[in-house]
Amino acid sequence: MALRRHRFITLVFGTTTVNVLFNVLGAAMVKELGWERSILSNGLSIQIGLAGISVIILGFLTDRWGPRIPAALMALIFGLGILALGTLQDTEVAFYLICALIGFASGSANPVVHAGVLSAWFSDKRGIALGILMAGLGTCGFVMPFLANSLLSIGGWRLSFIIIGLLCVIIPGSVYAFVTRMPAAHDAERVKARQEGRTAAESL
Repeated sequence: MALRRHRFITLVFGTTTVNVLFNVLGAAMVKELGWERSILSNGLSIQIGLAGISVIILGFLTDRWGPRIPAALMALIFGLGILALGTLQDTEVAFYLICALIGFASGSANPVVHAGVLSAWFSDKRGIALGILMAGLGTCGFVMPFLANSLLSIGGWRLSFIIIGLLCVIIPGSVYAFVTRMPAAHDAERVKARQEGRTAAESL
């Protein structure tokens, strides 16, 4: 049960976080920076487009190295990218680059790694485990607007991005780095498959 709770909490700061933050904080952000709303939409499109590629990259890295290190590093980049939005000046190029960075690391905020880990650990209760996991994404859409609006009223949009970015670093990053692990038998199979693949390639 603890494993499922950790995964649930991680996805509260999951892939829908950026969309929610842009919706809640976007008006104040573009007003201060003097931008058109379309700039914000373009940045979100860049982030979403690269998020799909990020999931594939993370899946590849997980197959080779296991989920812990690749996912923890991506979570660090994802959270720092959100934090960086709080320090943004009126430079569109910098904004688009930050959105690209967030998108590139969005695989860590996606259920793909968690689903793989839970499927490896659970057999008889795999359905409920995955159900609890996916509920985290829905909870993000419920909790994140309240959190962002509260921070917006306290310290403005910049403080909101900075604090939520830090939370996205600390909470998912800690789960990936200190909790996420595969069963020993699964890790052994992965290492064996890598070794056999290398041996086959060397024999060609």
